[in-house]
Amino acid sequence: FLYFIGNLEHMSQQVDVAALRRAVDAFKADPTALHAPELGFFRDYVTGLGATLPAKPAPKAAAAAPSDDPEIWADCDGADYTAPQVVDEPTDDQLESAMDLKSKAQDLANDGNYADAVAAMTEALRYKSGSAMYWAARAAIYLKWKKPRCAIMDADRGLEINPDSAKARRVRGTAHRHLGNFEAAADDLNAANTIDFDETTIELTAFCTEKAKALRQARRDAELAEQAQREARQEELRRQRAREEAEAQSSNAHADPSSGGMPGMGG
Repeated sequence: FLYFIGNLEHMSQQVDVAALRRAVDAFKADPTALHAPELGFFRDYVTGLGATLPAKPAPKAAAAAPSDDPEIWADCDGADYTAPQVVDEPTDDQLESAMDLKSKAQDLANDGNYADAVAAMTEALRYKSGSAMYWAARAAIYLKWKKPRCAIMDADRGLEINPDSAKARRVRGTAHRHLGNFEAAADDLNAANTIDFDETTIELTAFCTEKAKALRQARRDAELAEQAQREARQEELRRQRAREEAEAQSSNAHADPSSGGMPGMGG
C-alpha cells in the first residue's frame, strides 16, 4: 500500500487499480497501519470524506518496574568494578601473601567492610588470577556489597577458568536474581546445585525457577497470540479475494459478449 500512497497525487489522471487493491488488502490485514505517522495526510483525506478510522492499537502493558520487587538492586551499574593488575609470574612469597589477603578479605566482609574487603581480594588476585576460587571469592564479596553486576563479571572470570565452579555459578545466579534476570538466575542456581547441592539455596532456586517458567510461558503465549492474529489476517485476505473473484466471475457470466447489434436487424 505504500506504493499506492506514494502515487496518490497522480490518481486523478490514472488510477492504478492493482496498487489500489494492494492498499485495501494491506489495510484489511492490519487496519492499525492507518495510524502510521507518515500517513497523516491520508487519514485527513479519508476522514474528510466522512470515513471513520479504526481505533489506535492499545499500548502494550509496561513491564513491572524493578522497584516493585524489593530484592531488585537497580541502582548498580558495575561502575565500581576494579580489574586487578595481574603479576604474570608471582613469587612464592607473593602466592603466600595472596592466601593471607584472601583470609583478610573474608574477615573484612564479615564485618561489613566491603570496600576494604574488595581491595584485599583485588590485591590477592594480582598473584592468583588463574584461580577460579579467588575470582568466586571476590564475586561473593561484591554480591554482599549489593553490586551484582560486578559479582557477575568476577563469576564469569571464575567460570572461564573452571566451568564446574559451583560457588561462581551460585554467586552469579544470585546476582542475576537481584537484577531481575530470573531465567539466567534459575539456570545458574540449578546448575550449581547439580554440581554441589546447597540446601540454603533451595528456596531461592525454587523462586527463580518459578519466575523463569512464568516468563517463558508468557513469551510463548505472546508468540502464539501473534501467530493467531497473523493467520486470521491472512485468512480474511484469502476470503476477501475469493469473494472478489466470485463476484467478478458472476458479473462476467451475466454479461452477453455477443450482443451489440441493432434490435430488429436480421440476417
